[in-house]
Amino acid sequence: MDMKELFENGCFTPEWTEQEAVYKEDAPIPQHKDLDTLFDELAEIKANIEDLQERKWYLARKMEYFKNGFTET
Repeated sequence: MDMKELFENGCFTPEWTEQEAVYKEDAPIPQHKDLDTLFDELAEIKANIEDLQERKWYLARKMEYFKNGFTET
């Protein structure tokens, strides 16, 4: 019998009431930040996104330049 059949038949092992406490030492501790800190982090994320968009635009223009044969070889 597999464990599912044992469970459905109501046949539990003697250890079924025992629970193992699983604690991770490296588990992150929740941090509560104030609203100003969250807004500062959001502004930093927005700045990073804008920087990436500018880089993407620059690389797209550069690829178009090279694809159209404007390079000197």
